[in-house]
Amino acid sequence: NAQLILKTYNVPQLSYSATSPTLSDTLEYESFFRTPPSDAFQGLACADVMKNVFGWDSVLVIHGADSYSSGGADAFIDAATDMGMTATAVKAVNEQPTWEDLTTSVGELASSN
Repeated sequence: NAQLILKTYNVPQLSYSATSPTLSDTLEYESFFRTPPSDAFQGLACADVMKNVFGWDSVLVIHGADSYSSGGADAFIDAATDMGMTATAVKAVNEQPTWEDLTTSVGELASSN
């Protein structure tokens, strides 16, 4: 992580795209700044719409298998749980899944509901 090296030399870093909630830790990333909101806010907004606009109480969560996507999914699941929603199934998929991977994932999600 570039920020862990840059902070050693007291060099600030400004990101126009980083949204990981992990980067909100001001003790660990004391000279890191960003322009977009954290995934924690985006997860909260998504959960709010699903709960208060659509009236959903349970959801299936599908996200990428990388750490960036996992962080966003975790932020959403945390916000949804705080609002009384249930993530009945969570599935991570690879960035370039095969057709077989996709159909298997969809089958697992369908059987979990």
